[in-house]
Amino acid sequence: MKNRFGSGLVCAFQVFFSIFLYGQTNKEPADVIVTGGTVVTMDGPRSVYNDGAVVVRGDTIVAVGPRAELESKYEGRQTINAKNKLVLPGFINGHTHVPMTLFRGLRDDVTLNDWLYKYIFPAEAKNVNEDFVRWGTRHLRVCGFIASRVAATAVREIRRIRGLHPHGSAEGLPP
Repeated sequence: MKNRFGSGLVCAFQVFFSIFLYGQTNKEPADVIVTGGTVVTMDGPRSVYNDGAVVVRGDTIVAVGPRAELESKYEGRQTINAKNKLVLPGFINGHTHVPMTLFRGLRDDVTLNDWLYKYIFPAEAKNVNEDFVRWGTRHLRVCGFIASRVAATAVREIRRIRGLHPHGSAEGLPP
């Protein structure tokens, strides 16, 4: 009787262990999986996945595609449900006038109209060429410096505009 009980226990253990192992998958690890949203890509054919997913490992997007396909292949430490949302690539501000930073400080404390028409436009006409733009974009792209200057200028302008606004404030703008 003892022998049958022991062999039954071993058999039950083997069945349980087999089921447990069968349930385990060999999914690739990921840090974050954004699932279920409409994923808009910037790949060659500009693919859009209505029920898509984006898989991220570290600071790298490792896969983009249909949700079911990627969920079967990857296991994420964190999953973000993007159902009924758009998942978009990061936007890049391509309208920064980076080469014009070479004219920064050319003239201060004048109206925008005077600054543009009396100083900037004439300086551009005289100086801007392919080398000027190349030099301005390649050598003055110290992002932290430019971003902080742009942000500081924007805040100053918002505050200035608020002071000039006919109703005393520009609704929706930060203080």
